[in-house]
Amino acid sequence: MKSHVRRIVPVALSQGGYSLVEMIVIMAIFGILVAMTVPTFSDLRQRLQYRQAAQATVAALRLAKSRAVMTNRQHQVQFNSANRTFEVRQGNLATASTAFTTVVRSAESYPAGVFMNLSTAATITFNPTGSATQGTVRISTAADAVQHRVMVGTSGRIRQVKY
Repeated sequence: MKSHVRRIVPVALSQGGYSLVEMIVIMAIFGILVAMTVPTFSDLRQRLQYRQAAQATVAALRLAKSRAVMTNRQHQVQFNSANRTFEVRQGNLATASTAFTTVVRSAESYPAGVFMNLSTAATITFNPTGSATQGTVRISTAADAVQHRVMVGTSGRIRQVKY
């Protein structure tokens, strides 16, 4: 006859689990991965701010162009480098406006750490024909490292270029 021998298995081995050493190794690897991704997220946030500033500038320029054509009045985007703001204003005439007093879009500020420089005058003017004064707006860091350029040609074409 067969005898029924009972095996005695220690409780700790019969329940699948992780040892303390394995847990410490996993936590160390996880900590290293988190430490590597933190700088990536802060860089991503800064790049997003530069892109949003450039897109807001393009939107203001497109608004000025479309309003100039729609209302048959010159429109200007006025940039203030010192305050890091811009706004859209309507002129009083179709050509050679003497006053740009009506505010179409109130002053909008660039986020902290985002700076704007212009290659030409502090304004870009759009005519009812869609043409414009040529200009380039550089979106940059405080150290003047250019991140984006928004360019307006005399034909009124608006382009955004990332650097």
